Amino acid sequence: SQITNHKSCRKAPQANHKLSNHKSQITNHVAKRHRQITNHKSQITNHQITPSPSMELKTQKEIRQKIEALEKELAELKNQEILISKKNTKSNKSPHNKETETSSQKNGSYELSIISDFAALMASLPSDADIYKTIISEIKKFTGSPFIGFSEFIPEKKGMIHRHIESDKAILNAFIKIAGSKITGTEMPVSDEMHRDILSNVITFKNSISDISYGSIPPVINTAINKVTGITDYIGLAFIFENVLYGVAIIALDPKKEKPDSVILSSIARIAAVSLRRKKAEEAHVKSENDFRFFIENINDVVYSVTPDGFINYISPKISDIFEFTADEVRGKNLFEFIVPESVDELQKAFKETLNGSSTPGQYKIRTKSGTEKWVRSSGIPVFKEGQLIALQGVMTDISIEKENAEKITHQQKRLQTIIETTRDGFWLTNIKGKCLEVNQAYLDMTGYTKEEALEMHIWDFEATETKSQVEEHMRDIVKSGGAIFETLHKRKNSSIFDVEVSVSYMNEFELCVCFVRDITQRKTIENKLRKSEEKYRLIAESATDVVWLM
Repeated sequence: SQITNHKSCRKAPQANHKLSNHKSQITNHVAKRHRQITNHKSQITNHQITPSPSMELKTQKEIRQKIEALEKELAELKNQEILISKKNTKSNKSPHNKETETSSQKNGSYELSIISDFAALMASLPSDADIYKTIISEIKKFTGSPFIGFSEFIPEKKGMIHRHIESDKAILNAFIKIAGSKITGTEMPVSDEMHRDILSNVITFKNSISDISYGSIPPVINTAINKVTGITDYIGLAFIFENVLYGVAIIALDPKKEKPDSVILSSIARIAAVSLRRKKAEEAHVKSENDFRFFIENINDVVYSVTPDGFINYISPKISDIFEFTADEVRGKNLFEFIVPESVDELQKAFKETLNGSSTPGQYKIRTKSGTEKWVRSSGIPVFKEGQLIALQGVMTDISIEKENAEKITHQQKRLQTIIETTRDGFWLTNIKGKCLEVNQAYLDMTGYTKEEALEMHIWDFEATETKSQVEEHMRDIVKSGGAIFETLHKRKNSSIFDVEVSVSYMNEFELCVCFVRDITQRKTIENKLRKSEEKYRLIAESATDVVWLM
């Protein structure tokens, strides 16, 4: 809008000049015609002239009609004169009327040109351009300032960072001599009070660079600059848009030049703030994209996007770890090309379920570049645009090792189960509270219980000698020691008692007890018979009068 108005303003002086000449001609014509009609009317009224045939004034009636016509014309001319006078008055107030405009009005078109040109420059500024340098250079060009510094406000740090300086050599040398060579990149804290003060004043005038910078630039630099250049006046220009501060410029005023127009500076600051906001938004967007790309490209899983019929639109670089193909080699091909035949139906089924809103992961076998087969797990979601399905996006994980380990565990479990089921000893698996979690057929045969009944029981339900509290105390000792072997008595379902030897191992990582129970009734019977036989022969030997020996 400013550029369009500016173009109109550039054409306005020439058009106004022509209009002024035209108005002048009309005014002169009105005045001349006014005099002619007045004289003519007077002559007719006083009969000082003889009506000519061309005028066709043969009667008094015709004379009166002519006078009325002349009076009507005169009235219309007077109205036109008044209208022109008003237009001239309005035109005299226009900044583009070269004949009547003041010196400040003469600069109106130039000032508007500055604003519109700056707006056009910022709007067309490439994203990789140095926006700070551009802003400061343009302000320096407009103000003629010998020194301008720009600081960006960083809300997260509650401070300013000096980004760019445009300075005459003498002032810059004074800065470097006192402050050191590093000026840009230095930081200045901004208190809440300072922040509120800056937001409330887009333009601030001070007599010291130390004051205008809220003390971040020491007074000694102000003294040095004043001594070298004679500068005593400074402007603080805040770049604010929608009550958000984006930065501040410190502008040194050349004492030999007029102060820059505050309205123009405010307009420039506002335009610059909009551009700075756009730059921040672009930087945030780029950072977000880079962070997301870094995340996608460095996670162990593969992120992919395929068309509804399976053609790969995007796939993350990690695909090379699974497929052994690069992302470029895979992109554009159909995902089904890499699936082994026995998994195709499963993948097609998963595609249909995903389209229906299911996100349940599926497992498939793929064939790699070298021809080997691997297991992958994949889950995805449908992507719609304006109600139209455009893609399926998801994550793929290599589960080959997981599958191998699962198969090994399954094999080991089957092997262990076979051993447990075929051993003649009884087997328990209990938790630390004594609850029976697993039991084999051998122990069920010993006790006469069904498996369902046994799994509802505790150790003390089988124990014939120890009470519940004694069993619990015994289990606490086993947890501390890690295991035990002992003999005890168990009772069957029919309440009969039998001798058992129990071997217990405690698995700390699972908080489970693995128990093997052996029926030692027969061994105990033999041991008892042997003990009785030994006692019998001992009594015989001890009561005999002859010598008895064993060879």
